[in-house]
Amino acid sequence: MRRAGAYTAGLAGLGLAGLTFAQSTAPLHLLVAYPPGGSADILARLLAQYLGPVLGRSVVVDNRPGAGGMLGLNVAVQSPPDGNTIFLCPVTTLIIGTELNKNARNDVVRDLEPVSLLASAPHVLATNTHVPAQDMESFIAWLRKNGPSVNYASGYGTLSHLEGVLLQQRLGVQLTNVPYKGSAQAMTDLLAGSVSFIFDSIPSALPFIRSGQLRGLAVASSRRVPALSQLPTLKEAGVPGYDVDNWFGICAPKGTPPAAIQTLDQAFAGIMADPKLDASLEQNGYLANYANAATLRDVSIAETRKWGELIKAANISL
Repeated sequence: MRRAGAYTAGLAGLGLAGLTFAQSTAPLHLLVAYPPGGSADILARLLAQYLGPVLGRSVVVDNRPGAGGMLGLNVAVQSPPDGNTIFLCPVTTLIIGTELNKNARNDVVRDLEPVSLLASAPHVLATNTHVPAQDMESFIAWLRKNGPSVNYASGYGTLSHLEGVLLQQRLGVQLTNVPYKGSAQAMTDLLAGSVSFIFDSIPSALPFIRSGQLRGLAVASSRRVPALSQLPTLKEAGVPGYDVDNWFGICAPKGTPPAAIQTLDQAFAGIMADPKLDASLEQNGYLANYANAATLRDVSIAETRKWGELIKAANISL
């Protein structure tokens, strides 16, 4: 197989410690900070399906939901650094959480070892059909005309909330955030016209966009999304400096041997090059974007700076 061959070819440079890890038959635990059935869980199970055969060992998905992903982070930090536990890290979401809560016990950059950057999970800006805008140009004009009377749905302190804050900052407008405890009620109110728009995950919003119940205007990411290829990015549509990629990566407990991290990174590099996995990721709202541990660290540091500055400027706290 292509991905197994690419992985095997890299073993020669690992040294004895790396080969020992690569030959281990102990189960590899893949921690997920969200419950079964969600988009992060779907991503984890896709990765496990491809990763197990390449490593020659079983990959066990271990869901640890709670506290907006912070419980999963805490479990990952406290796990033994023996190379048998890795963490599907929702980088952007957890960084926002720690920046909002300065009393957070653990930190993605400080307390975990980066392994691989894997993918992004872009959000789409969608309006209900009562909004008198057919595209982003007319939507921006409508926002500037109506200002604070325009409201949007989000969970307070979530990525969707801060995407709305970033939109206000970039356009120089004031809008009203309506916080919800769950996405189901937010979607119900959006469809009913009680709120005007939302930043939502593509798997959640796509059925409503395709049925004509919602109008997708743009994606928040730095590049277009194949599932909504007709939609521009917000930056393309006239919102300067707007890009929210919602990164996911693989991290390991601090102190995990470098040889184990190198072996894992090579395995992820191999499976992320598989066209079948790439297609499955696209179907579930992800954009494959593999890069090595150094890039994941750089992305995490940049996300910390970006969201920390926005949170401070907007005076948002939990």
